[in-house]
Amino acid sequence: MAADTVDLGSQANLSQSKPIRGPRHGRGAAVRLDDATVAAVVTTLGSRARRVAIERDRIDRQRRELALEHAAGNLDDAAYLAQSATLRAQRHALVAE
Repeated sequence: MAADTVDLGSQANLSQSKPIRGPRHGRGAAVRLDDATVAAVVTTLGSRARRVAIERDRIDRQRRELALEHAAGNLDDAAYLAQSATLRAQRHALVAE
């Protein structure tokens, strides 16, 4: 095997596989990140707004899953309403922060 290829194992679809090459072969070699760009990316990824968005999406997903469980008959009304109220309160608390 050539030094610039990766063995994908016996599970690989060989009809679509291609060698994985690094920047030394010209691909991505022109990408340069200055300090300002790196700082902006780090700030964005670590920002409170991003964390709130991720948490909000997690709560929304849990609410959808809860509704599906209730619709399928796996949760009685009381349990659904109680858990739904808890998730709704968590989401409102996130937005209010």
